[in-house]
Amino acid sequence: MGAYSGRFPEAMFPSLGHVFGRFFELLFYEDLALKALYSIGVVIVAMSISAVLALLLSFMGLKSYYIRYSTELMNTIASPIPGIAILPIVMLWLGVSREAMMLIMIHAMIWPLWMNTALALERIIKRYERMIKAFRIPLKTRVRHIYMEGILPDLIVGLEIAWSRGWRALLSIEMIFGIVGSHSGLGWLIYERRMYMDTAGMFAGLIAIALCGITFESIVFKSKKMEAFVETAHRNQTASKKV
Repeated sequence: MGAYSGRFPEAMFPSLGHVFGRFFELLFYEDLALKALYSIGVVIVAMSISAVLALLLSFMGLKSYYIRYSTELMNTIASPIPGIAILPIVMLWLGVSREAMMLIMIHAMIWPLWMNTALALERIIKRYERMIKAFRIPLKTRVRHIYMEGILPDLIVGLEIAWSRGWRALLSIEMIFGIVGSHSGLGWLIYERRMYMDTAGMFAGLIAIALCGITFESIVFKSKKMEAFVETAHRNQTASKKV
């Protein structure tokens, strides 16, 4: 509306045609696709590390009350803190580096993952405790067929939350100071477009961010294969419970 009213300059409110034209220019003639793939790849790496750490903390918390209590305390303190808020401290420790970016993203992603997996493990153990003792199920079998399958739906929910938090954290970090190099992501693209007063390019970057988020969630978390995978795990758990 601002663009078509004629009351505002094109530099402030570019038309939709200009924005989408700039989007396709960045996509086909510049490195928009490469930046999008780089950003998604970084989030996947950070999410994988966070998932492994969350699972380790959850299983270690079953064996040690001190680890469980310490992790709960850290979750209470650190979870409400946005990743971008610890940026000055991380920059002081690690400088402007990819390690700093990864640490901030892990901070943003690990807490919902740990909370979901820890609560799910606690629920699963209470449900199958008598069966495990009665049949003397080995630890390896317990972990693979009872614990992991039991926490799978909660783990996927945690991954979905972690993805959204990590995605926002990455883009915020890149837009504030950028990560130097030839494979910087979408946040740096928007920051770069702002430096060149390319308003249409900034809006095109926002469109790319939205499309990447929607596409990734649709393919990974909302796909029929994922739903079938979770449903199979749920059926296995139901069958084990009946036994």
